[in-house]
Amino acid sequence: MGKDIPSFDLKEAELGKGIPAYELLRKAGIADTGGDARRLIRGGGARINDRKIEDENDLVDRSFFKEDQTLKLTAGRKKIVIVKLLP
Repeated sequence: MGKDIPSFDLKEAELGKGIPAYELLRKAGIADTGGDARRLIRGGGARINDRKIEDENDLVDRSFFKEDQTLKLTAGRKKIVIVKLLP
């Protein structure tokens, strides 16, 4: 991943058993509000690790994170944030 890509730190306690996809997009700064995040997902413009988010209420859990404890959130082609899972 490029060094100029913004990142967002997510504590494991915040993740818990999972966080709704729209809420993760909002927390990471991809969307300004939950409503914006929901519209982005419904419009097919949001991805996690290059896979389209199909349902705004899908829970993002530890299984989405790679071995280095990161995942990539994308909105459209230009807005990218790396989410780092912290203990």
